[in-house]
Amino acid sequence: MRAHGFSIDMMVEIVNAGLASVTSERVLAGGLKMEVARVRITEAGRRTLAYEMTGGNVKDLSLDQIDRLMTITQHVTDLCLNEIERRGQLIFLDGSPVVPYCSDYMVETVLTRSRI
Repeated sequence: MRAHGFSIDMMVEIVNAGLASVTSERVLAGGLKMEVARVRITEAGRRTLAYEMTGGNVKDLSLDQIDRLMTITQHVTDLCLNEIERRGQLIFLDGSPVVPYCSDYMVETVLTRSRI
């Protein structure tokens, strides 16, 4: 998070607000033992981000606005899956990629890749 411009004070505020959680881990890197803090977004943090992205409540958006928001989120998902694949971490089950996402609803999604 520091590489993305988050200060230590800002991360402490985010954790204290319940928007993220932090765990301490001991790792070995370059032959050196060190302790690192792993910061993960919480459900409250996800809800807050969704609220910020929608400007309030999704029910207040027009269908056109909802469609544009879904298009944006699909594009971001595509970018993230491409990066996961680039890092060699994309997992396949029965020939289909496993998308690292939890949802309130079971949604069947067809992922396609254009052949350029």
